[in-house]
Amino acid sequence: MSGMLAPEVLVLGGTGNVGQGIVAALLEAGSPVLVVGRDPGRLSALQEQFADEPGLETLLGSLADDGSARTVAERVARRRRPLRAVVDAMGGPYNRGRVLDRSGDALLQALQADVMPHVHA
Repeated sequence: MSGMLAPEVLVLGGTGNVGQGIVAALLEAGSPVLVVGRDPGRLSALQEQFADEPGLETLLGSLADDGSARTVAERVARRRRPLRAVVDAMGGPYNRGRVLDRSGDALLQALQADVMPHVHA
């Protein structure tokens, strides 16, 4: 297998609390990791956190809608390194309280922010 690149793990939501732990564990295990995130500042912070890890790469992109997700998928597909796995660690803001106590608009907003990116992914 000389000349072949080791497969990498794609981590969606790798800049969040849970995602950073997943990224750290994968890098510690020796796996190359590609993190897709929508916040350039958080991607930069992740790169700084793991500056000594050559196996980490980041990709700015969003999964908020079908078009953006398709763009991310196309960019990932054009990469030379094959994927071993995809980990979905995306999460939205945590909201306490009962669902029934929220307005319809708040529920729709939560659905759009928390659930739909997983569907698009």
